Amino acid sequence: MADYSEKVKEALSKTSSYAPAILSNLRDAAVMEEKGNFSGAATKYRRVLKDSVGNIVAILSFRALILQDPSLVQKGEKSSNEYVLDTLMNHLCDGHVCTKQEAAYAKEFFEAWQSTGSVIGTTRLARYLDAIEKDYKGAVKLLHIAAKAENKDALFMLGASYAFGDGVTQNYSEAAAWYMRASKLGHAAAKNNLAVRYQLGEGMGKEPKTAFDLYLKSADQGYADAQHRVSICFKDGFGCEKDLAKALKYSQKAADQGLREAQLQLGLMYKRGLGVPIDLVAAEQWIRLSANQGDAEAQYEMAVLFKNGEGVEENWEKAVEWYTLAATAGHVRAQNSLAVCYAIGNGCTQDDMKAFEWYKRAAEQGHIKATYNLGCCYNAGTGTPDNPIEAVVCFRKAAEAGHPAAQFELGLAYKDGRGIKKDKKMAKHWITKSAENNCLEAVKFMEDAGCVVM
Repeated sequence: MADYSEKVKEALSKTSSYAPAILSNLRDAAVMEEKGNFSGAATKYRRVLKDSVGNIVAILSFRALILQDPSLVQKGEKSSNEYVLDTLMNHLCDGHVCTKQEAAYAKEFFEAWQSTGSVIGTTRLARYLDAIEKDYKGAVKLLHIAAKAENKDALFMLGASYAFGDGVTQNYSEAAAWYMRASKLGHAAAKNNLAVRYQLGEGMGKEPKTAFDLYLKSADQGYADAQHRVSICFKDGFGCEKDLAKALKYSQKAADQGLREAQLQLGLMYKRGLGVPIDLVAAEQWIRLSANQGDAEAQYEMAVLFKNGEGVEENWEKAVEWYTLAATAGHVRAQNSLAVCYAIGNGCTQDDMKAFEWYKRAAEQGHIKATYNLGCCYNAGTGTPDNPIEAVVCFRKAAEAGHPAAQFELGLAYKDGRGIKKDKKMAKHWITKSAENNCLEAVKFMEDAGCVVM
């Protein structure tokens, strides 16, 4: 591979946007990359991020390096791991950190780097176009140029472009082909993403063993997402023999890197005694770490811990706080649970209107219990004006999904002609079905009516 280091040093020295100290570190990092000193480059990018957390050049470049080689992440380092950089990238793309001025500085830097003919510089400019300007077609054009030189970052990014349909027509077969080329060059994230294709059968047949082997190779390079996936494979016996001890081991590795999904899984393994003795205190600690990073499932689990007094003292107020965070993020079980809290007044002031609203939001996502509860609200006029027709709509949805109490209420609606035309045959059908599903009210109703439930 041609050595562009001197050309890159000269070109980047002429850029004038950044403060001298920042420019010096960024330029030196780029030169180190051209010379193959990726560890040294990572140190320089890390230094820039310490002083300037929103520096786009450092974020995009450091992220590219650790996606290829996660071992560049220092032991115990949290602020620079792949997951946290992904989070910071999301902030950049949403405009929370990235200013127009910072974007202009970064573009000038990357264009100067690319102008030297450097394959790395070409790939970085493509990353900038993809992440910041959303010019996916422009990014893909540059990536194809860099891919001709077998640049593994370019190959990986082309795989992602085809997987998500960014700048090209979505094509899982093409995505797999590009990921495979990057994988053969040792790209850790590419191995993980190729494994996903094999697991899901996207662009190829499903091959659990091949998927597991690729996850394992990526995980052993230190890639946190792959470590988490290996843990799931060992836990479920996907592509390998079920081994809870190994599941715990890989979950711990990913959790230690700050991956919130792994922190949640590790917490749940401690909670349920999977591969380790039950330890509710450790469970709470790991689940809280995940919840504090915004994982809605972890926030829901924190609510459950406080509700049941597991690893913490029972505290319904705290449970409601966590339910609210998860519910606001769209977690459907949290929405239903929060509605129940408002309906009863557990951990909060009783509020029928709020209960109705949260039942409605959960029902709109298909939650069966919430759909039944929403039907009850409409039927009784609780938290909303009574609406028998809407009540029947809700009861029917829940009843057809197998909810016994909803089946009973739907049967009563047919019996009384409330919200629907009277129909004795349908009334008997649904009440009988409810009784067969062990709804005590339905059983008693039929016994009182002199009917026998088989």
